[in-house]
Amino acid sequence: MIDEIWVRMAEIYGHKWTSAYGYEDADGTWAKGLADMSSDELKAGFIACVTRDDSWPPSLPEFRALCRPPKSQREHAAMYRLPPERQLPHLLTDEQRAAGRAHVAAAKRVLMP
Repeated sequence: MIDEIWVRMAEIYGHKWTSAYGYEDADGTWAKGLADMSSDELKAGFIACVTRDDSWPPSLPEFRALCRPPKSQREHAAMYRLPPERQLPHLLTDEQRAAGRAHVAAAKRVLMP
């Protein structure tokens, strides 16, 4: 796993990564520090690395924080994955929804002939 992480970080950061951390996790610090991370958490960390404004590679604690955002952010994202019976009800009636779709279709016809 750590070899894949090293390759991915080198792809993202190039020589900045290898200059800071070398070509492998020689002493196993990163492997130990990321051992409890799931593949989804690591994926979130890589996405955060690519989308954040900092062009320098993160330290191990910084990368862990990118993999596991604060609880409030995780809870906010999780609310969109609730089962349908636990989601908030729709506030529009079927008629209102159909009327809105008709307006959008009309606008598309005008703007995109």
